[in-house]
Amino acid sequence: MAAWLHLQQGAYPAYINWEQYLANQERLHQNGLRFTELRTQAQGVVRAGPGILQGLVICGRCGHHMHTVYKATPRYVCRGFTRTAAVEADCTSVRAPVAETLVVTAFFAAIQPAQLDALDAMLEAQGAERAQLDQVWQDQLQRVRYEAHLAQRQYDAVDPANRLVAAELERRWEAALQQVRHTEEDYAQFQQAPPPDRIPPDLRTTFQHISQQLPELWPRLSNAQQKALLRSLIQQVIIRRPAPDQITVRIVWLSGAYSDHTSLTPIHREQDVSGYADLMARVEALCGEGYNDRVIAAQLTAEGFHSARCAQITPVSVQKIRLAHHWYTYFEQVRRADVVGADFTVNGLAKCLGVNESTIYRLIYRQIIPVQMVTHEPHTGIYLIHPDPTLLAHLHAHIARAKRRNGMAPADRTV
Repeated sequence: MAAWLHLQQGAYPAYINWEQYLANQERLHQNGLRFTELRTQAQGVVRAGPGILQGLVICGRCGHHMHTVYKATPRYVCRGFTRTAAVEADCTSVRAPVAETLVVTAFFAAIQPAQLDALDAMLEAQGAERAQLDQVWQDQLQRVRYEAHLAQRQYDAVDPANRLVAAELERRWEAALQQVRHTEEDYAQFQQAPPPDRIPPDLRTTFQHISQQLPELWPRLSNAQQKALLRSLIQQVIIRRPAPDQITVRIVWLSGAYSDHTSLTPIHREQDVSGYADLMARVEALCGEGYNDRVIAAQLTAEGFHSARCAQITPVSVQKIRLAHHWYTYFEQVRRADVVGADFTVNGLAKCLGVNESTIYRLIYRQIIPVQMVTHEPHTGIYLIHPDPTLLAHLHAHIARAKRRNGMAPADRTV
């Protein structure tokens, strides 16, 4: 169609009008989702699946369209290397909700009045740049025409008897005419490129009204409606995964502009978290300073660290790291000890009597171990039992009687 010289409409009766024909051609183009160089801009047909970026997502690693995999949590998966390089592993795989949240948030921001003003300014700048390029082409065309006219005058003024000079001037004239022809063709091709569109006033009013209510209405829209709205402004969504727990999204808008966004994505292994070595070093340092898990988690979150499945550090994550590396808090060190000073801990007395710790707690609660023999460690509050020989003999006898009364073998440890 770009090469048509003239179009005369209404010459014959038509089954459909011209606008409907153009709309059909555009829809056929969008539905032709093929992985070829000439169809890289195709978005595919709008379907009813939950992946609202279906057809828009491009792999930032290999450039192929990404498939939507509908599992418990939908994912966008690229198998470009599997098809082209016989690689078994997927090229890129991301959770659909993470990417969709970024894109939808950017879409809501794009339809705000301030963004529409910015779009107008950008389109106006593109129009001014196009006008400058047009003037450059006209100046260049005027220059080459002048050079061709000058070459013609020089050829006309030469003495025909001087054949060598005449042949050289004729060659220069022919070269100048070819330059004029090439410049005119290039200028004509430049003029065929569509100028940047402007937002119609009625569409601007519609966007201003939608921008206020669309975020509230969005959850009630069908998947197909959400996809159609996103495609009204978005041409492509290019996704990369620079780290296991990070994704970067580049949204290419229909205007030709693009915006970059970054987000964390949940992963399974804590060891794959970015900066995990620094995280362990900080946990070890804060644990050595005597802070508990809750305080350490809050401090690490404030410093910008995050865990594998959420954007902050939780006390449970700190505890797992500590216990995996045997970094115990003062409370845990005291509780695991057999004695503190001259007194037994519950753990130490249980080993001494050959019973489990729950038995010692029952002896304390029933005051079989006298109250005056029990104290609390001042910093942790755990029980400390004075190692009185008479008390130990009394406890051994009590435990032996309980075992005989319950008919338990001497090797049994539970009272």
